[in-house]
Amino acid sequence: MSWIPVWGFLPVDQSLEPIPVSGIRRSLVFTNNVSGRRVRVKVSNLYGTEPVSVSRLALADAVDGSLLTELTVGGKRQFTLDPKEELWSDPAAFETRPGQKLKVMIEFADQPGQRVTTIGNSYSAFSFQAYSEFVRPGAGSDASLLTASAGGQAGQESTQKAAPQPGAGISYLVCEVQADVEEGDTVRTVSCFGDSITSFDYFSGWLTKAFYQQFPGMVTVVNRGIGGNRLLRGPIVPIPYQDFRGFGPAGVKRFGSDTYRDETPTDVVLFICVNDLMHARQFGHPEEADTWQDMAEGIRKVCSIAHAHGSRIYVGTVTPFGIENGADWYKTSEQDRLHLNQYILDQGSRFCDGVMDFGKALADPAHPDRQMPDCHVGDGLHPNSKGGKIMAALTFETMTGKKMPL
Repeated sequence: MSWIPVWGFLPVDQSLEPIPVSGIRRSLVFTNNVSGRRVRVKVSNLYGTEPVSVSRLALADAVDGSLLTELTVGGKRQFTLDPKEELWSDPAAFETRPGQKLKVMIEFADQPGQRVTTIGNSYSAFSFQAYSEFVRPGAGSDASLLTASAGGQAGQESTQKAAPQPGAGISYLVCEVQADVEEGDTVRTVSCFGDSITSFDYFSGWLTKAFYQQFPGMVTVVNRGIGGNRLLRGPIVPIPYQDFRGFGPAGVKRFGSDTYRDETPTDVVLFICVNDLMHARQFGHPEEADTWQDMAEGIRKVCSIAHAHGSRIYVGTVTPFGIENGADWYKTSEQDRLHLNQYILDQGSRFCDGVMDFGKALADPAHPDRQMPDCHVGDGLHPNSKGGKIMAALTFETMTGKKMPL
C-alpha cells in the first residue's frame, strides 16, 4: 500500500490576525479521483501562534451530507494542535472511488478565545470550496447546525445549511487529504508549482477537472502555488504591509521541500517569474531586479531538482501583465519577459520535459504585452476562468498529447 494525495494546498504564512473559531465547523469540499482502501488527513498549525483545540475531525459525503467516517489523531477524537505543529490523522478504513465529492469537516472546541491562523489556500477555489458553519456547543451532529451564512445568527437554529460558495477557498488547518492505494496501482500525481496564478486555482482547477474526466482513477492533482511568490528571492511587500509574509520564500529554495513534502509527484507543472519581473521595480527596490538570465538559471535549477527526484517537469512561459498607460518600470520588465520566454521556447527541451507557451496563448493580438481583455480578472495580470482554461488546455495537450475534454 502507498499513500497518494487526493487533495492538497500549501499552508501559507499569511501573517494576519487570527480568526475566532470557537464552536465553528469548517468544511472543505473537493472531488476525489483515486481508488483507495484507507484515508488520512493532515492538519497544520505551522504558522499559528496559539494552540488550537479540535473537538471533531470527520469525512462526509458532500452530496447527501451523510457521515462516512470519524477521524482520530493519536487514537483520540479530540486533540490540540500546538503552534508550529502539523499532525496526520490515524488511517481510517474507507474505500475511496473516482468521482466522489467528499467533505472534510473540522470542528473547533467551544472555548473562549479559540482562534486560528488561516493557511490561505486559494482566493478563487475553482476546484474546491471551503465554508464555515456554527454548531451548538458540545454537539457534533448536523441536527445542531447553526449557520450565519445561511441567514441565521449564531445561537439560533437555522433551517438551511450554508452552501459552498465559489471563491471561499481559505482552509482552516486542513492542508492535505490522502488515500492508501494498492501497490502496483499506477496513479499519476501532478504537482502545480508557482505563484498566485497557480494558487488562484483557475488554471490548476481546469487542469484538475480535465485530468479527472479523461483519466478516472489514474491521476491526482495538488496545488503548490503561493500568491506573490518569486523564483529567486523572498518577498517584497509594499508599505504599509511590511510584516506580511504570505508571499513565501524564494521558489528555488522552497521547491524541494514544498513539492516533495508529503509525496513524490510523477509530474510537475512550473509557472513562475511574473513577480520576479514585476515586484522589485514596481515596489521601489530596483536593486533586487534580477536579470532574465538569472531567472533562466533558476528555472534550470528547479528542473534539475525535479529530475533528481524522478519527476517529469513542464515549464510555462510568462504571461503578459501590461495595462494601458503602464508605469515606466514596466517597459524594462516587458523586455526581460520577452527574452526569458524566448529562451524557454528555444532551450526548454534541454532542461525540461515540455514547454507551454502561455505568453502567446493569452496575449492580446492588438497589444501583445497585455492579456486578452476577456481572459483576466480585471487587473491585467491574473487569468480568469477563461484564461485559466486556455492555460490548462495547453498544459493538458503538452502532457498527454490529447485535446482537453472540457
